Amino acid sequence: MDRRDGTSRKHTDSLAVCGSFLILGIFNAIFITCRRYIIGGGTVLAGIGDICFTLISLGAPILFLDLLAGKKEKTAPCGDLSFRELVRSCFIVLGAGYLFRICYSHLVSFLAFVQPSDVKGKGFLVLCLYFVSSVVLPSILEEVLFRERIFCVLEGSVRPILFTSLLFAFSHKGIHSIINAFVFGALLQYVYYKKRRLGYCIIIHFINNTIAFFASISGDGSKTRMITDILPYIFVAVFFVLVICCFAINTGRKKRYE
Repeated sequence: MDRRDGTSRKHTDSLAVCGSFLILGIFNAIFITCRRYIIGGGTVLAGIGDICFTLISLGAPILFLDLLAGKKEKTAPCGDLSFRELVRSCFIVLGAGYLFRICYSHLVSFLAFVQPSDVKGKGFLVLCLYFVSSVVLPSILEEVLFRERIFCVLEGSVRPILFTSLLFAFSHKGIHSIINAFVFGALLQYVYYKKRRLGYCIIIHFINNTIAFFASISGDGSKTRMITDILPYIFVAVFFVLVICCFAINTGRKKRYE
């Protein structure tokens, strides 16, 4: 391949990533500024508005990357999934992520979930709409955009795990959410880098967002809130067990070969 073609390709890739992130930023800025003034919050109309916004703000950058960069990685999101690998990846990502969040929350005495706080006590339909917009769609679209599309464009040219994690982090609002999203995004990106199974990342992201969603809509002292408060510690405990088991297995193998 001609060197000029390689240089041109890198410029196109950089433009694609910058353009997609610019689109994401513009839609987020417009939405955050105008949504509550136009459609309010905690209503059926606001829930439908959230779904439409999520589809546009995350779908548009994905289409932009496909059209401009032309990199369409053919990965089956749920093809050849191994339940054992999925469970192990889930506990590693959520365990390490929640371990960081728990330590971080104790340091700053605050843990912010990026979920709508105005849906507490609302009707079932409103909760379902917000669940789709804040849990289901981001779990799929954010993984396709950050973990797959942008990563595949950047792979081999820069540090893709670091860069995609930073982009993922700054697509969130608030310093606490940005810090947590960076750690969570880096762990998910590492799983995709090692396994090349986008389905793992989507399922793990979905579980994380579901826990955060139910924690945000549950009142203090409720059974749901108690469960969602305990779950992060369960993932951390299993994460430590996995680390100890892996260490013991590796040590045993080394002694056997010696």
